[in-house]
Formats: sequence, structure tokens, C-alpha cells
Amino acid sequence: MTVPANSQQVTRPRARRAKTERFSTVQSDRFIILIGVFEHALFRFEDDVIAATEWMSAPARGLSSKRPMEMLSTRVETDCPACGHYRVSDALVLTLMEQGQIFDVSKTRIWLASKRKEEAIPTIEIHEALVVL
Repeated sequence: MTVPANSQQVTRPRARRAKTERFSTVQSDRFIILIGVFEHALFRFEDDVIAATEWMSAPARGLSSKRPMEMLSTRVETDCPACGHYRVSDALVLTLMEQGQIFDVSKTRIWLASKRKEEAIPTIEIHEALVVL
């Protein structure tokens, strides 16, 4: 049996995983979010894996021109030059992507400015966005 020259590189993560036997909470959260977003993308693109993957990597209008993958890695937190630093709930991101919706930019900026009086980094929750924004 021939062993590939880079076999240690392939087995090292498995060996580390075998020692810990679990993903960290952060890793688990990211996988769950990634799976949920990718399932929505597959549904939207009628199970076309290539189209769904390309969409995950392309800037999305409904996400302030961020790539969906960027939003996952930042845990849906962004620092927009025009809107400032804010967070968007995971549920809202999934809903926006699923329904192809976007924020009303002027209403969102006004809402964010008013919320900054209460907290430094406001979070847009799904119930607020669907009613107010």
C-alpha cells in the first residue's frame, strides 16, 4: 500500500479531533450557521451546488454588498463606513437571503442612530427588522 507523501497533513486534524472528540462551541455554531445558509442557497438555486457555492462567495445586495461567507465569519457583525458598526441576528440574515429582501437603507440608518444612544453596537433582530425596517 502506497501512502501519499502529504498523508501527515491530512491526518493531523483528524488526530487533534480524536483527542478532543468535539468541536468547540464557536466551531459548532459556525458549522450550524454554514449548513443553514447553504441549505437556503441550495433551495434557492434548485439544488444546483455550483450556483449555490458561487452565490456564497459573491457580494449580496441584501447583505450590504458583503459576501454571505464574510457574514458567517464575522458572525453577522459589520462596520459599514456609512452606517457604522452594527450586528444582524442570524435568523434575520437567513430570512433576508431566503426571501431575497434587503433593508430600507435610510430607515435602517435612522434606526441604528437611535439605537446607538442605548448601546454602542446595536443588533438588528428579526422582529424589529420585519416591522420597522
